[in-house]
Amino acid sequence: MRKPRKFTTAFQAQVARAALKDEKPLAVLCRAHQLCDTIVIRWPQQLLEHAANICAGQTPTQRE
Repeated sequence: MRKPRKFTTAFQAQVARAALKDEKPLAVLCRAHQLCDTIVIRWPQQLLEHAANICAGQTPTQRE
């Protein structure tokens, strides 16, 4: 069985921004980065959910 791939936060942010720009179809974005559609949908959602905390300068430990 294959180990799950680990992605850097910078890479996740790059893909999330590309998905939010909506310049390319989801399938093209997935193929370009060799990712499944679930991840490419989830990362922009997470980015938007945590945008308020990011703008406030809170770290993950400060949010709780």
